[in-house]
Amino acid sequence: MFRFYRYLFYRVYSWRLKREVAVPRFDTFLFFTLLHWFIFMPFGLYASERLGVNLSIFDHNIYGRLTVFALMLPIELFFRMVINLDACVEEFKDESEAQRRKGTIFLWLFIVGSFLPFIIFFMFF
Repeated sequence: MFRFYRYLFYRVYSWRLKREVAVPRFDTFLFFTLLHWFIFMPFGLYASERLGVNLSIFDHNIYGRLTVFALMLPIELFFRMVINLDACVEEFKDESEAQRRKGTIFLWLFIVGSFLPFIIFFMFF
C-alpha cells in the first residue's frame, strides 16, 4: 500500500511538473490534503453531529479551521519526513506503457473510491 501511495504522489507531482505550475510540490500537497479531506470529513461531520460541534469549514468558526489544520499537518509531516520526493520520481520514471496504464486504472479507482464516503454520507445523513 505504501508503494501505491508513493506512486500516487509520483503521478500527481509529475503531472504538476508538466503543467509548469509555480510550486508543484505545494500543488501536490494541496491535492493530497483535499483527497484526504474527502476521505475523512464524513466521519468528522458525523462525529460533530453527535457531539453538537460545528466542524464546517464554510462557517466562520474556529472548529472548522482547526479541522483543516489538523488534517493538513500530518500530511505535511508525512511529505517532509517519510516520502523522499526525488527518490519517488526516480523510482517510477522508467515505468513501461503497460505499467503506466495499469497504474492509471488503480489511480482513478482510488480517487473515485476516496469520494465514496463523502457521497454516501450526504445520501444517508
